[in-house]
Amino acid sequence: MRNTLTFRRPALLAAALLGATAALAGAPTAHATTSTSAATVKPAINQVTCGSRTDWLRLWTEYHGYPVCYANNGTITYGFNPPVNTWTSYGICFGNNSGTVTYYVDGAWTTKSYGSGDCDNWSSRYGTTVEVGRIAITGR
Repeated sequence: MRNTLTFRRPALLAAALLGATAALAGAPTAHATTSTSAATVKPAINQVTCGSRTDWLRLWTEYHGYPVCYANNGTITYGFNPPVNTWTSYGICFGNNSGTVTYYVDGAWTTKSYGSGDCDNWSSRYGTTVEVGRIAITGR
């Protein structure tokens, strides 16, 4: 028998989903299971087409798009085994967002907080690229 839950009011469902996403934003993965099925909760962060927009988070990375843009609160984790599953990146601008970035450079992991309008040119600061493992947008 499948476990089901019916919401008669879509607004309540949306609020429940947003609450669950916010509670799990710090967790790399989260799974809810029943006896017959499994579901994965995903953060609200999503990749968007940059165009000429400067209000989104922009990550400069040659291999995945130049730049790659993200919108909405949430966390995206690429991985923590550089350079196998990290993103080689030149710099970042947070646009109208705030949050954190965890990156690997000079043999060590660093997590740095950024506010709205903050940019970081890693290739200029370190004289090389960094390996990004995780990005979190936490607000504006």
